[in-house]
Amino acid sequence: MALNDEKKLLEEAAIHWFIKNIKKLCGIQYHVKKHYGEDGISKPDFILTGHEEEIAVEVTHLFYDEHEARLLLGKLDHVPDEIQFVSTMIDTLNDLIANKVGKKYDYQGRIDLLIRCASPAFAIHHFIKNSVHINTDNTYNFHHIWLLLRNVETGEWSDLLQLK
Repeated sequence: MALNDEKKLLEEAAIHWFIKNIKKLCGIQYHVKKHYGEDGISKPDFILTGHEEEIAVEVTHLFYDEHEARLLLGKLDHVPDEIQFVSTMIDTLNDLIANKVGKKYDYQGRIDLLIRCASPAFAIHHFIKNSVHINTDNTYNFHHIWLLLRNVETGEWSDLLQLK
């Protein structure tokens, strides 16, 4: 599978779970109006419509490190022997947010950032407990920043945490 196809499928899965969870949280049913994908334009990945409003959503994925990303994406055959620390994951999250904040988007209107935490080692409680260390200062180009995680009890992508 081509890298762009894989990225598109991961983005589509994340936005599906976001739409499902945001309906539970806010009661608003959003629908995908457009998926920009990899067309070379610096636009958010999705445009959603719902409840007489339109929002753009930039989707990204959070992995503990490059080894974990390669393992979870099926590109690495063995698991490296290492201990994963919450502080390192928070630093990685902060770097990811800073990277996305540095991008310029060709879109006028509300833009939300959706971060899907792909790491099975971390759950929503890790991020809630360490929320004071998550840097959402100067994230002016994003109206909200959301963290989507797998629920440890159900295995579904049903934990949605608003970071900003």
